[in-house]
Amino acid sequence: MHAITKENITNHKKTSLSESLEEIGVTGKSKDTAISYENFSQKCQSSSTQIIRGATVKLFCDLINDINIIRSELSSEIDTDREKMLREDKLGLIKLALDSYDKVNKASLSDTVVKLKKHELKKAENKTDFIPEIH
Repeated sequence: MHAITKENITNHKKTSLSESLEEIGVTGKSKDTAISYENFSQKCQSSSTQIIRGATVKLFCDLINDINIIRSELSSEIDTDREKMLREDKLGLIKLALDSYDKVNKASLSDTVVKLKKHELKKAENKTDFIPEIH
């Protein structure tokens, strides 16, 4: 029986990914790119999640600002068509703001799951490979 090492697990994952990509017709440069993305994700998942989370927070703040501008305009005297359009725009922006909030929560959950799996992998690597012989 082979010892479970990080290198063995990584090599197995790369082989499995490569074979799986080929099975669905992803070959050549496209396969290399997919494997590179997977490697990046494994090494930088937390960093890329933080970048996306930060951008989403900025988007969320911009959306809230736009909603407040629309609210301000709705509080003034405007014609019926303009009011209808602004209310529809406001509802659309609120939906986008809520969607971005949900995406940040899902990203946080995904990041936590990845960290947990990495922790479990490290624990598995530190276990001894003692296998008793049965006679």
